Amino acid sequence: MRSVDDALDRILQTVRRLEPRALRLADLCGLVLAENIVAAEDLPPVANSAMDGYAVVAADTNGAAPGTPRALKITDTISAGCSPDRALMARCAARIMTGAPLPEGADAIVRVEHTVSGDDGAVAIQQAVSAGRDVRPAGEDVRCGEMVLKRGTVLRPAEIAMLAALGCPSASVFPHPRVGIVTTGNELVDPGAHVPPGHVRDSNRYSLAAQVVSSGGRVCFSRRASDEMGAIEEALSDSSGADLILTSGGVSVGDFDLVTDGIARVGRIHFSKVAIRPGKPLVFGEIRGTPIFGLPGNPVSSMVAFEVFVRPTLDQMRGMPPPPRFMGRLAKSVEHKAGRRSYLRARAFAENGAAVVHPVSAQGTGQISSLVQANALAVIPEDRDRMESGELVEIVPLWPRGSEPEAFQAV
Repeated sequence: MRSVDDALDRILQTVRRLEPRALRLADLCGLVLAENIVAAEDLPPVANSAMDGYAVVAADTNGAAPGTPRALKITDTISAGCSPDRALMARCAARIMTGAPLPEGADAIVRVEHTVSGDDGAVAIQQAVSAGRDVRPAGEDVRCGEMVLKRGTVLRPAEIAMLAALGCPSASVFPHPRVGIVTTGNELVDPGAHVPPGHVRDSNRYSLAAQVVSSGGRVCFSRRASDEMGAIEEALSDSSGADLILTSGGVSVGDFDLVTDGIARVGRIHFSKVAIRPGKPLVFGEIRGTPIFGLPGNPVSSMVAFEVFVRPTLDQMRGMPPPPRFMGRLAKSVEHKAGRRSYLRARAFAENGAAVVHPVSAQGTGQISSLVQANALAVIPEDRDRMESGELVEIVPLWPRGSEPEAFQAV
C-alpha cells in the first residue's frame, strides 16, 4: 500500500501537461498562458484626454481663476475616434472628449466644469493647469517591446483585457482537460427516478462533474455501467476524446467490485490502495495512454480522493503552478488511528488573526453533510495517534479554490 506522497509523486510523474492550443479571447478565462506576450505597440498609442473638457497650451491658462478667467478661442471639437487635422495654436482651445487624441501643440486639459462657454466662439478658463494635466501620454500603460504577460500566467479578466487592448485576437494556452466519468453499481439510480429498496441515487456522477469543472476541466462524457465485466470493459474502452478518465465504485474487494480488473483488462494499473483515510481503495492506471483514476464509491471517499489526487493532476495538465500550503491550529484535540494519513472534514475560521480549524462532528464516508458543512480538509499525519488542541495542521481548502480565509497561513 503506497503512502499518499508516493502515490501523488507517481501520478504526477506519469501525467503530462497538455499541448498548448491557440484559443480566441472569449475562451481564455481561467486558462494558463503558454507563451510570452510582448507589446507590439504603445498603449495608449497616442496621447489622449482623460477627461471631457478643453485641450489647451498650459501656459495660456496662467493666472486663470473664477474671478480672473482667461478667454481662449475654440478652434476645434475632437471626439473619441477622431484624428485631429490641425495643430492647436497659442491662445486657442479645442473642445475634447474623454479618450480623444490630443491635437498637436496641446499639452494639458482643462476640465469642462472649470470653464464657461460663451456665444462668441470662445471659452472662459477658470482654473490654471500645468502641462500634462489630465493627459494620458502615449505608452503610459505599456511601452512597445515591453514583456506584458509571462508564460504560466493564469488569465483573469484583467489579463484578457490587456490582450484585447494590445490587439491579440487569440493566445496560446494550455487547454481545459477533457474528463470522462464512469460510475458503476447496480444499485444506482438517477436523482429524479424512483428509488427501489436497496438502491441509492447516483450522487457521485454529479459531484465528480462539479469537481472537474471547479478544477478547470470539462466533462466530455458521463455514463453509468452495471456491475458486469462486459459492461465495465465497454464503458472504459469507449473513452476516445478524453484526456483523463474517472470511475467511482467497484475498486474494493467485494464480489461485485470489478473495476480494478476491468482497468487491467483494457489498460494497465500502476498501483491500487493508498494509505489514506477516507479513500484507501484508490486505483491509478492508464488506458491506451489516457490516465485513469478508479475512485471509491462512497461519496465522501470519492470527493476527498479527488481533492487529494485528481485536482493536482488536472492542475498539472493545464499548466497551473502548485498551490500554496496552508496551516491552521486545531480548535480541539483529535484522536487518530495511526498508519494512514487522514483528511478530516473541517471548518476553518479566522479567529484573532489566525486560522482555527474545527473538525465537523460527522466524519462517516457516506455522510455528504460533512462536506456541506466543511470549507477545508484538516490533514492528520499517518504517524500520529493523537493531535492536541492548538497544534498546527495542514489545511486543504475545499472548493472553490481562491476563497480561502485571509487568516490561512501559507507555508
